[in-house]
Amino acid sequence: MLKNILHGSLILTFLIFVSSLVAGQFIHQDVINVNTYQTINLMKGLICISVFLYWLFIRFSRVAQSLFNLFKAWQTGVVFLLQGIDGLLIFFIPDQSYRVVIVCFNLVATSFLYIHLYFTFLSKRLSDLVVISLLAAGFFLFIGYAYQWNGYGWNTSVLFNDVQPILLILSAVSCSLLLAIALMRIQYKLKQYSEFELMPLLILFSGFLTLIAGDNLIIWSSAVLLHMFFVGTVISLIVKVDKHFAADWMLLSTGLNTSTNAYFYYDQTGEIHFVNQAFKKLFGIKEYTPLNQIKHPLHSHPLFETISNSLSQQGYWSGETVIVGDNGNVISVHVDFNVIVINDVSYYQAWFLDLAEKIALRTNEHAIQEKLERLSFNLMDKQEEERRYFAKELHDEIGQGLTLLKIQQQLPEPDKELIKSVLSELIDKVRNLSLNLRPSILDDMGLSAALEWLTDRQRKFSQLAIVSDISSNLPRFNDKFEISVFRIAQEAFTNIHKYSHADLVNIHCSIQDDYLQLTIEDNGIGFDVGSKLNSAIKGQSLGLLSIQERAFLINGLIEISSTPENGTLIELRVPVFDNALDETPFETEGGNGLL
Repeated sequence: MLKNILHGSLILTFLIFVSSLVAGQFIHQDVINVNTYQTINLMKGLICISVFLYWLFIRFSRVAQSLFNLFKAWQTGVVFLLQGIDGLLIFFIPDQSYRVVIVCFNLVATSFLYIHLYFTFLSKRLSDLVVISLLAAGFFLFIGYAYQWNGYGWNTSVLFNDVQPILLILSAVSCSLLLAIALMRIQYKLKQYSEFELMPLLILFSGFLTLIAGDNLIIWSSAVLLHMFFVGTVISLIVKVDKHFAADWMLLSTGLNTSTNAYFYYDQTGEIHFVNQAFKKLFGIKEYTPLNQIKHPLHSHPLFETISNSLSQQGYWSGETVIVGDNGNVISVHVDFNVIVINDVSYYQAWFLDLAEKIALRTNEHAIQEKLERLSFNLMDKQEEERRYFAKELHDEIGQGLTLLKIQQQLPEPDKELIKSVLSELIDKVRNLSLNLRPSILDDMGLSAALEWLTDRQRKFSQLAIVSDISSNLPRFNDKFEISVFRIAQEAFTNIHKYSHADLVNIHCSIQDDYLQLTIEDNGIGFDVGSKLNSAIKGQSLGLLSIQERAFLINGLIEISSTPENGTLIELRVPVFDNALDETPFETEGGNGLL
């Protein structure tokens, strides 16, 4: 869009120039006076001088360093100053002879400034510059002499008659260079501030028309139009620069205000120039408090002298301290101070990091570390308890049975029926121990069959009435997934037997919307979940923690809901895509899924 506007402006400028030449050649009307032309030049001069002053502010204001480098170049400012002086001189000097010299000097000086400004750019494309300049120079010289031959040329005094050819040649060369530079800039490197790329075209065409206008009203009018076009372009450029400058500052201040760290800066007199929202929040300052009513947070601080000495000697200071806010709260902060010198004025800026969160984190780390240590000891106790159980089973039950068999084997007439009975009991006990360690059905037939076996076993060896709804078409999952889900169900039944006093349990397991859903609900006495978890962390019970940890290992979500006298509900939800062993399609209650 921007490139199209620039090209359109270029075409419009060229059409004005060519149409004025054609119309001026065939429609010759004498100019009674050039008051309109002079008035427009006065307006151009005043505006360009104002722009030059604005450029001075931008150039020497370090706050505006985010603006594009072209606008801060000294050649840019001199171009504006030159156009301003040109407009004012033409208004105040009515003599046509001197006006010609002024315009010629303006063209030569402007072309020199643009060459110097774009020297690096032009030096890489020197052949293009020479070719375009020669063609343009021939074009301008031909038009200039053509208008001289037709009597439309300069009405200069005798003083300037001898230098007319020289002025015309200098003007033509300058115009050709400006035209070449403008065309090359537009072709190779379109800038964000395209109005500045259009300015040399307007300067050269308006200046050249002024030189050849003579007494032709049409050409004078075209020069006036181009001058007005130039004024509009300059105003558009400044408006755009101002908008970008305002946008840059708005983005900077917004970025600082969105920071969670407090920030402010002040000058060497102690006057605060900016504070962000985090600063006001940290020190308890009201939202709409004026800057001149905000106090320096460290002026009365015992470390202020030390900080000031460090800033004056090293240019920075960093450390942790305690500050009292406006609301009287004591705040622990980490402070980073530094000094920036701009135009021989020192500015001080500081970042404040609230250490309350860091202190809380350290406290939490210690608490977590203590919990981990307790859990580690509790797990060791749990392992020892399990080892004692298996040792007792092996020694008291299996060991005694084996001893009895050994005695019977040494008798002259062993009791075969007794041996047979003892062997049967030993086989059952070994099988039960093996199943408690890891049921083989889980490895052989999968999760569905293992959950059904666990449910039937609970019915057989307990007084629980169990209603099961376990999907029979669950696919095979990886080992960690299946054993984790099975252990969660096993631990849930263990807790029901130990604590719930329930007589009815509902178990449901299926795949819904690509998730395995396992729910186990009893009608027991219930308990306070938060209290039980705290007790578990302290080592009094590891059942609930075991359930949560196993769910975490397989990226599952576990929810334990219970209130006293209202039973307990355990809900497990685990994604199945990353845990399936094959890619066969399977039925789901929530729709069709594909593993």
